Amino acid sequence: MQKKVFLIDDSKEYIEDFKNRLEYWNSNYEMDFYCKFEAVSIDRISLIAKEIIINVNEMRENCEAIFLDLGLNHNDDNPARFGFRLGQVLREEFYEVPLIVLTQFGKQDQMLEGYRYDFDGFVMKQDFANFDYQQFLGCIAQAQSKRNALVENLEKYYSRHIKRLDQKPKYILSHAFSSHFVSETSNLEATLDSVVELQKYFSQTKKRTVILFADLVDSTAIKQEQGFFEGLIMTRTHNQIVTEEISLAGGTVVKFIGDCVMARFDYMDEKEIDSTAVNCAIRIQEKLSTINRKTRKKKPILSRIGISVGPVADFYGNDPQGSCVDLAARLQGKCKIGGVLVSKECIDLGGGAQITSKTGEAKEFNTTDYLGSVQKKEIKGIEDLVETYQINWLAE
Repeated sequence: MQKKVFLIDDSKEYIEDFKNRLEYWNSNYEMDFYCKFEAVSIDRISLIAKEIIINVNEMRENCEAIFLDLGLNHNDDNPARFGFRLGQVLREEFYEVPLIVLTQFGKQDQMLEGYRYDFDGFVMKQDFANFDYQQFLGCIAQAQSKRNALVENLEKYYSRHIKRLDQKPKYILSHAFSSHFVSETSNLEATLDSVVELQKYFSQTKKRTVILFADLVDSTAIKQEQGFFEGLIMTRTHNQIVTEEISLAGGTVVKFIGDCVMARFDYMDEKEIDSTAVNCAIRIQEKLSTINRKTRKKKPILSRIGISVGPVADFYGNDPQGSCVDLAARLQGKCKIGGVLVSKECIDLGGGAQITSKTGEAKEFNTTDYLGSVQKKEIKGIEDLVETYQINWLAE
């Protein structure tokens, strides 16, 4: 059966180069594409999306991946905004097809925002242009692995709509999974059009969720300098360690965003919040440090971890939405290499719950020794400086 990929790009030259490389590799991939973006305004996104959906549906059974250029419509004030909006529509429509986005702008900020749209992979266009065939296959395989994990666990997110796995609907889960979610989730989704109801929910809920982002440092440089496959191995090792420690701590992994892991720790009331997530982050850094010291001195696996807390709304299954999610992602980006950066609010709500590390225990540190002084950080999208603590888990 002929394998197919679908490319969405506003450069005819790039599309031609993509097609030529598939032919040069003598691959068994057939490519289709969409390239009608000349002088397109942002308000025509729905019409363009409909055309693309029709095209992809014609090859859906054999479609291995959709490649989307985030930099579409360069006349827009934000050159990546058009691509994000189109990607959101495609993600909602094609829940089972891997969606890999190509970017030539600042990758860090786009990855932080990309978790909202559940993209399966981020690749810099200049990196992708230098891929050989094995790297191309590895890129698709990684995205397919992430997508398959969702498809295989659909029953966790759906109720009576899927009575038996062999009756699982294949192509009806559009519109951000629509009304198929159950209990509180479906109720929250139903209020999406009502700002008043959403404000009421966030103001009245006593539930609080601690959000943790752990991101592999310099993954792009690793793949360039040490090889694509070495980069994948390091990503897998990093994500496995992070996932194991989150599970042991009683947290829940929300999703993998390429080289980054997003997790949540839920509390029925803010009075119940403790230092579980902070201590989990310390365990992650300790474990990575041990591995690096023993077996990876020349090629260490380094991570940055950001943690925040606040009310969230689970509009789409286990994917929380809220300002604390955005803040945790931003704190991860501001964190020093090998560090743990936590919002002051998270520590304050914890009421001084015990923070521990192996080195700190040996030196008989108390919680204040781990915290040091408050650091004020300028965070993109937040007007006031955010008060944070850089956790001194090495007890230096």
